[in-house]
Amino acid sequence: MSFAIFAGDITEFGSDAELKLAKEIIDELTIPYYIVAGNHDSKWSESGCNSFVKEFGYEEFEFDYGGIKFIGTNSGPNMRMAPALVPRESIVLLDSLVKATPSNKPMVFVNHFPQDTSVLNYFEVLDILKGANIQLVMGGHWHNNVKLDYEGIPGVLGRSTQSRGKKGPGYNVVSVENGKITIAEKVVG
Repeated sequence: MSFAIFAGDITEFGSDAELKLAKEIIDELTIPYYIVAGNHDSKWSESGCNSFVKEFGYEEFEFDYGGIKFIGTNSGPNMRMAPALVPRESIVLLDSLVKATPSNKPMVFVNHFPQDTSVLNYFEVLDILKGANIQLVMGGHWHNNVKLDYEGIPGVLGRSTQSRGKKGPGYNVVSVENGKITIAEKVVG
């Protein structure tokens, strides 16, 4: 594996202790990782959404790999128990990154929530992504592997790492080769 992406919900309640422990575990990876907060990590937190960025150092990411641009944004707003939406500053960032990227460059977008009516301003996100060579939208909110279609844009929500209701603890491996993306579920143990 070349890198790992975490699409949120790495904790149950987003407590400072849970976030610290999660980061300690994730930091043991021998590959780079990129992460966005889920509602369990921020919306329910005792810190009112401040500990995630304090622990991990960022809320959004952007990088290129294998000829594909990956962009991950916050699923704020940063307010305890707030409704799901992509915050204004993340919308502005996404729009600027899409506009700065050549139109033929494949792109993957990561946000914890599915980009549908689950998110108050999903239509803004989809309008921006439709102006890009978007290949996939990744998320994790439902804690199950689900293939989705966002107005013609392929999407996937990934499983939880926990085993509750599943064959065992696990994760997904997303491979990127020659501009093609494949997804395989891996069960541990």
